[in-house]
Amino acid sequence: NRSDNFEWVTPLGNQRHRLDVLGKWSRGETSGKSKLTEANVREIRIRFASGEKKNKIAFSFGVTPANIGAIISGKTWGWLT
Repeated sequence: NRSDNFEWVTPLGNQRHRLDVLGKWSRGETSGKSKLTEANVREIRIRFASGEKKNKIAFSFGVTPANIGAIISGKTWGWLT
């Protein structure tokens, strides 16, 4: 890595470049980092809506309660209805 080998862009410019290179947005199951599937996220929302605690849901899916909170609030997986 050298300074003349970098392109300085805004975060939005970086996302646009990623879209041009990959040809698609990588999110949800396609991100490669996700431990959850779309079906898991739907089940999490149903279980939380029926009164189950975040800690119990998190343990059953192998994620943290903070992850469950982010899913419930729509901070992550917000595009999935």
